[in-house]
Amino acid sequence: KFVWVDTIMSSGSVLPFVRGVDLSGNDLKVEGLSDKSSQMCNLRWLRMNKSNLEQVPDMLDTFSKMEVISMTHNRIKGLYDIDPPNFPSLKVLNVRDNRVQDCGIPPHLFRLQELVTLDLSHNKLTKVPDDLNKAKDLIVLSLGHNKITSVSGQLFVRCSGLQYLDLSNNE
Repeated sequence: KFVWVDTIMSSGSVLPFVRGVDLSGNDLKVEGLSDKSSQMCNLRWLRMNKSNLEQVPDMLDTFSKMEVISMTHNRIKGLYDIDPPNFPSLKVLNVRDNRVQDCGIPPHLFRLQELVTLDLSHNKLTKVPDDLNKAKDLIVLSLGHNKITSVSGQLFVRCSGLQYLDLSNNE
């Protein structure tokens, strides 16, 4: 059974000092995230891997200092709740091994100013996202193990910082 921060740190006085939380392996679909989580105002990284998530948790946008979000091995279909104004410091987004489809990747995702690593591997993508050329500072892009059949050569023209591109094991 998932025990949340309210029972561990009931006073709440420690929560503002927490920089990272790993909630992996908990059933967040059933339990959700506590109201106390918003007190972690200095949170920089959050892992929710293998947590039965079907969508990006609503409360995520309360963490404006977030730098790393990992939600691997879940059932997430879309990333519309990751809105650039709410994540000015987000550098790494890992949604590997989910159910993300082409329609689940919003154009605004690539306007995250600090984003350098994006892992969308092991999902249900059939094409490289059209707005990828807006991600000028992207260094690592993982799109392997999807159903991508073709890639436009012009798509990466503006991604001059891209150093690692994984398109392995596509169709």
